[in-house]
Amino acid sequence: MECVENVRIFKPYITKLISHLCVHCRLDEDVNKDTVPGEKEEFGQFRKTVKEVLRDVIFIVGSLEVFGELYSNICKPNLSWNENEACLFVMHAVAPSIRTDESKLLQIAVPVLLSIPPDTHCAVRATTLDLIGELAEWIDNHHDVLDTVLQFILDGLKIQSVASHAAKAVQKVCQKCRKRMAPHFDGLLQIIQSADQLSVSNDAIVGLLKGAAEVLSQLPHDKVTAGMRGLVQLHITPLLELTQNSHLGKAGTSGDPALWMDRLTALFRSCSIELDGGQSHPCQPVVEELWPVIAAVVTTYQSDDKIMERTCRCVRFILRCLGKYSYSILTSLVEIAIQVYKSHHQSCFLYLGSIIVDEFGSDPNYQQGLLFMLVAFAEVSFPLLSGPTGLIDNPDTIDDIFRLCSRFIQHVPEKFLGSPVAPASIQCALAASVLDHRDAFSSVMKFFRDLLTLGKNDDLVSPESRRSQGGIWRRKIVCVCV
Repeated sequence: MECVENVRIFKPYITKLISHLCVHCRLDEDVNKDTVPGEKEEFGQFRKTVKEVLRDVIFIVGSLEVFGELYSNICKPNLSWNENEACLFVMHAVAPSIRTDESKLLQIAVPVLLSIPPDTHCAVRATTLDLIGELAEWIDNHHDVLDTVLQFILDGLKIQSVASHAAKAVQKVCQKCRKRMAPHFDGLLQIIQSADQLSVSNDAIVGLLKGAAEVLSQLPHDKVTAGMRGLVQLHITPLLELTQNSHLGKAGTSGDPALWMDRLTALFRSCSIELDGGQSHPCQPVVEELWPVIAAVVTTYQSDDKIMERTCRCVRFILRCLGKYSYSILTSLVEIAIQVYKSHHQSCFLYLGSIIVDEFGSDPNYQQGLLFMLVAFAEVSFPLLSGPTGLIDNPDTIDDIFRLCSRFIQHVPEKFLGSPVAPASIQCALAASVLDHRDAFSSVMKFFRDLLTLGKNDDLVSPESRRSQGGIWRRKIVCVCV
């Protein structure tokens, strides 16, 4: 009762606040018809704050009530374009709070929004696209409008100043309507193929790839391979050109390999294929085609820390996507990771090693090879950290090498306990335990915790190994720490 009374008291004030915010959010009337003001400009930042405020207070008034009032406003004759756009902006801010089963108002409003005239101010069209994106979950529940929505978005992609807004709308529709979007995958692929020519921002293209990957995950397995190949091929061609010419363009441009790696990362990170027992992964043959290109990027740009970090991140999500079905690239991956790490000491390869152990450590067929990888990494890492300022200068190496050791303890404990890496890792961990670096310290402490737990866990280690190795090292850690 008290809550209801508070809402009754505050509702007229919040209603007035929303009305004033709608006025203050208006763009200048003299903004060029073909221009959409940037979100990173000062006024764009103000509108971002307004959107956050609206989403915090809308429950007091009711999102549907506000949406309906503003919809009535935009239907009024002689409304200026910037008044119209401001109403649409507030509608877009409150739209996520509208129940997806609401049918009366939105079934009237959405077709009207989708039928704005071709000569509409680009800022109005851009904000309408943003609004449609926020209504994606409602569209999934009212899929009879989906084809019209997609055509409206496609028209927006053809207009340079609103193309990025259209791409973001595509992403949201794909995420919320992924099953219903499956028949439209070929159209999505065509949009992505032409995205760079449509002046779509890189962030928006990344969003398109995420959306396409979610739709791809809903396709029958016999169509996933061709779909993924079509998406990946868009990245193989430019990466091959860059590596063959050893070219490195300006950061964030098509001449920057990191840009293409980030796009591939988005693709594989968002792709999740459910497999029944005995099925092979439909993306495996595509990854086998892609891997030589990634290996060429590593070889060509191995001294560039930024590119290596982004490449390792890409491979990480390829491994997560395929799981054990990435075995066909494993040997080559480990070999090149060891080789480059020995030359350039980039800790991202240690992190990648921990992902490899996560995926393959429980399989006895790979454990000896993984131990070889650990020893090779340790032979470089521990001498690097043992120098006069080695611990202070290399906190990322500490973080990643002990993450790798912890993964070995979790997945391959007996191999770890019997290796020369174990005593060396304890000595280094003891020295690093006083380091004033949060991530490095956290990894070291987790390593100690995993090691101490290992000594008393009958399920992880055989009794012989526990008696001969685990207990001795556990007592040593405790004595030194005390």
